Amino acid sequence: MVNLNEFTGSSQFFKLGGFSKSIITEGVQHLATKGRSGWLITDIDAIINFGKDREKLQGQPMLVATCERRRGILTITDGNDTVLFKRRYNSVDLPEDEVTIWLCQNELGSYTFMLPSEY
Repeated sequence: MVNLNEFTGSSQFFKLGGFSKSIITEGVQHLATKGRSGWLITDIDAIINFGKDREKLQGQPMLVATCERRRGILTITDGNDTVLFKRRYNSVDLPEDEVTIWLCQNELGSYTFMLPSEY
């Protein structure tokens, strides 16, 4: 069982690797490894940094990515409910019915991925 509510703040950060400049917190690292959701983290990173919609997404001070397990839909908003990107998956494996990740601009020119409880 993955309990994401136990993460409040982060004292350790992890680089996603590869060509990405994005950073993830301890809670997102836990989601990726223990929650078997690394695919979601790397997919969100690829969408915002390398996807065809990156111009619309980059430069936003904050993004909110929500993925629903039942419907298999990933939605990225500007944090104010304006939908900037939406993708449907045929199959989704998530530890909870819905997973939300906040993305805040960082000093590296990319985003830090965090759980809402870590903000």
